[in-house]
Amino acid sequence: MKIGASKGNGLLTKQADVISIDEENIMWKQGILGNPQTLLDTIVYLFGLNFALRSGGEHRNLTLDQLCIGENEQGPYLRYSEKISKTNQRGLKEFRVNPKCVTAYESDDPKRCIMKLYQQYLSLRPERVMSMVYLRPLIKAELRLQKYRNNVIKKS
Repeated sequence: MKIGASKGNGLLTKQADVISIDEENIMWKQGILGNPQTLLDTIVYLFGLNFALRSGGEHRNLTLDQLCIGENEQGPYLRYSEKISKTNQRGLKEFRVNPKCVTAYESDDPKRCIMKLYQQYLSLRPERVMSMVYLRPLIKAELRLQKYRNNVIKKS
């Protein structure tokens, strides 16, 4: 252990690069975030930004019952309640620790509003599916359906 540390092993910690406000504005302007085809990426980014989801596991384990839409005197909101996080695994040591509960309020800009984008995302989800928040878009199914429609039109 001491030999590895003296060589410099384990001294550098991995840390994600910070996305500045200018870089975020560029992503919105270029259509990387916010357009209908990248709606899922936009939701993942905004949930990570607003609810401090730090690891991929927190995103993968996110379920619909952890998110609730409501309204209070400050306006409409989207509330996230954590079950398990990177730093709180809900074991015996963390049993009495209160889970994180974060509220994101409606934004003035409808193109960047987490509430409106989440409601749009929910409207596009199939009704009878698992409770996981993130679902992969069915691009291949759409292409197959389009090919079927084109063949039916050509034969008629």
